[in-house]
Amino acid sequence: MVTDQASHMRELQHSVWAGVAYTLPLLIWSLLQLQNVVGSESTLNTLQSSISVAVIIQAIVVSLYIPRLQGNATSGETLSAILMLISIPWPFFALAWLVGAITINTISVSQGGLILYALLLFAATRALIHINLQSTNKNLVLSGLQLTAITLVILFPSEWIMEAGL
Repeated sequence: MVTDQASHMRELQHSVWAGVAYTLPLLIWSLLQLQNVVGSESTLNTLQSSISVAVIIQAIVVSLYIPRLQGNATSGETLSAILMLISIPWPFFALAWLVGAITINTISVSQGGLILYALLLFAATRALIHINLQSTNKNLVLSGLQLTAITLVILFPSEWIMEAGL
């Protein structure tokens, strides 16, 4: 029981650190973009583009993280780690909403879509893990899933970013 709790805490800790690792450079980049902006309209446009980049980066990180996350953890532990990973940049989104750069509907749709994407990727990964394959083949299949997911995010960002109004 203690090792299960320690394993769960390690997964949550890894999720937090991964979230910080992709959010911190994004925030620094956004602040540097805002440094040279003059006028409220330019500020709003800069924040909107920063939010668009943030959502794409979130989707890429989810694509990289989920297939490798599921070791000995239960589904609940894995899902809580995924939610932790996704929720790290939410204060940045709240700040953009407070200054009027994006609407709460935009945040809800983009993050809801991202959570749905994460759940679909989680289900696909779980299905692939339960197939009886050798460990080498299983790693190749999971790597293929990662590559496919990242390719879809990079090749078709406008399809789901525009749906969110970003």
